Amino acid sequence: LERRQHISPKPGCCVLELFAGCGVLSKCLRDGGFRVGPEFEIKNGRQYDLLNRKVQQQILQWIRDGRIAYVHLGTPCTTMSQIGNGVIDESTKAQNKFTTLVMSHQHALSYGVSVENPKSSTMRHQPEFRRLIGTLEEPKAGWSFYRSEGCQLHVVYPGRDNPGCPIQKACMWISNFDLSSMELRCRSPAALLPSSHEHRHARGTMYVEGEGHR
Repeated sequence: LERRQHISPKPGCCVLELFAGCGVLSKCLRDGGFRVGPEFEIKNGRQYDLLNRKVQQQILQWIRDGRIAYVHLGTPCTTMSQIGNGVIDESTKAQNKFTTLVMSHQHALSYGVSVENPKSSTMRHQPEFRRLIGTLEEPKAGWSFYRSEGCQLHVVYPGRDNPGCPIQKACMWISNFDLSSMELRCRSPAALLPSSHEHRHARGTMYVEGEGHR
């Protein structure tokens, strides 16, 4: 990684998105004028593989050097989802360990960090997370849990059979700073969007125009 200077955040930079998926958060923050580092997601190349120990160590060093003011992790729920047998495999254990290392490093240095996972995910119930952040009922000092619902954040179904239908899918956010403004729920008096709509569950496969089945 030291030879790949083009993926290194600039000194004093700012925001790093890990397990970034499509990198929507990074794009929005760049559009908002924030300084944003590279989006780490395996589809972007081997140098962005967050299960690679060398990649992990480089990111942790950036954090220790005070180069990252805020990290967001979209850690995959993988075998922690409600669909499956609930057995945590080795790759999931590895990503969880790295996620909690990043969280603990950022928190110890008084920098911001947040993690997003589906509400139904068992991630926050895993032992390494409970030791660090506590529980929803009894969070440890400095940590908070927030819930948002997709339809209030313009999450819609992209399939050809029902395009644009709101998806309610609830997410749980864990952070060491205030994200209460994101706690938008359908059927709630504080909801931003109309709450009279029906929801579509995004499960299994769908046909997306221009992309095919996914």
